[in-house]
Amino acid sequence: MLTVSDMVSARRFLRAIRPEDRGKILQPTLEINPNHTIIKRLAAVKDKDTRLAVLVAEQLYDNALIAAGLMDDPRRMLGRLDSLMESVVGEEEV
Repeated sequence: MLTVSDMVSARRFLRAIRPEDRGKILQPTLEINPNHTIIKRLAAVKDKDTRLAVLVAEQLYDNALIAAGLMDDPRRMLGRLDSLMESVVGEEEV
């Protein structure tokens, strides 16, 4: 979860600034629940499959940005989502 001290006011303010400057101005904090199943599994997989761990960590961050209303264009994560789906279903030729 991403938190900003006054998110209601922040969202109004966001409309007036460039997307690339939003993180610098708002300084959001990513809060992670260490007991969440995804976080526990991410910790377990990080040494076995670093590539997958990085994809999952980046996706978690982007999910938090979307949930907080801080990502304007989620299309930039489509390639990562494709890679994650390939990891889940396997990369063998069909």
